[in-house]
Amino acid sequence: MRRLLAVILSVTIGCGALAQSASHICGSGEYLWAQASDVRPSVANRQTVAGLVDKLSATDILQGDKAQRKALWETYNTELLNVSQTTISPDGFIIRYVAWRSINKVFEPRWRKVRELVQSAQRTADTDKARTYIFWAETYLKSLPKGEDALRQEVASMKAQLGPGRTDAVRMRNIETEIAAITEALSAHKKPTKEVSAITVKPKPKPKPAVTSPVKAPFGIRIASMPESPELTPLPLPWSPGLDYLDSTRPDGNKRPLYWRWSALLSTDVCTIPAFGPTLLGCGKRLGVYASAKTSFTSSESDYDCLSDGTTSFGTIWASGNIRKSRISLSAGLVVRLTKSISIYAGAGYGTNVLLWEDTSSKWAKVTDLSHEGLLLEAGALYNINHFILGLGLSETDFAVAALTLSAGWTF
Repeated sequence: MRRLLAVILSVTIGCGALAQSASHICGSGEYLWAQASDVRPSVANRQTVAGLVDKLSATDILQGDKAQRKALWETYNTELLNVSQTTISPDGFIIRYVAWRSINKVFEPRWRKVRELVQSAQRTADTDKARTYIFWAETYLKSLPKGEDALRQEVASMKAQLGPGRTDAVRMRNIETEIAAITEALSAHKKPTKEVSAITVKPKPKPKPAVTSPVKAPFGIRIASMPESPELTPLPLPWSPGLDYLDSTRPDGNKRPLYWRWSALLSTDVCTIPAFGPTLLGCGKRLGVYASAKTSFTSSESDYDCLSDGTTSFGTIWASGNIRKSRISLSAGLVVRLTKSISIYAGAGYGTNVLLWEDTSSKWAKVTDLSHEGLLLEAGALYNINHFILGLGLSETDFAVAALTLSAGWTF
């Protein structure tokens, strides 16, 4: 049993080394990321989201010139916060990151609003209200990437049918605020630079850089023009960027590896015999696995057996009054993610609950009818708070001994 426990602990520690790290996020090319060094959460959030916006404005996901793209991306600040996550780099920087394949989630709320506005326009009998809904839908579409041609055609067709007229017949403050921000972003343009006229001395012309072919990323995303800021790092080229994030292969045809998020927890069984130990959990988008090992750190070795009435195979035990309790639980199972923060788990394994009495000869007897070992079943729930994870569960050993399991740890 000790050897088995040692093997499980070794595997647990070894698997922990596979957890995602800041260096992997920044170097793999699968993630869009930005970093901030301010310790104040509100300031760090603004800095990291602004960094994501700067990098996204260098792509052609949205249409327009550089200034328009940046202004449009700034209208997605809330959505970028919702779809991205944060971690801490070894040198203390706060890194906000999002997988390239998840960028499409930024646009989902706005696509949904367009569809709802079209449905509202179809249901109402008031022409002015319908025209207002379609005006909002058309403005939203100008801030969205290419695609949904049928929806765009339907909006254009309804606009033509309704004709000119009022576009303020409905009052919805949240939509009006977004429409105003999008309209302002669409009107963004580069500020003209002041021309300096030479009087007598003409400046020496700078050599023209060599003309090279534009960098083209896989799956059609082009690097349009990086913002001229020395603080920005070059835009990483993901394996599956652009507007098609559903493809699970690299450009070379090989399957793209699946990266899980790993969590290391310290768990304890609260019962007649407390036990402690590590739990390693790895979870993908929906499913994951875990392994757990807990022990009371007391020996279960005995010299002979007895019953709780004191009888043994050779007579009656003369107890000294000293007792010893030992518990071991080894388990593994599946994890199912219900939401971004809540997961449930269930598994099975092996468990022991052993009670020993010491006799007057300093020998230990195992009380067999008060000791249990065999199948262990457990289930529970996990809750993530940023990178901190809490767990609460129940387990049962040999269908006789129940225990409450408490866990706390960190998600990498």
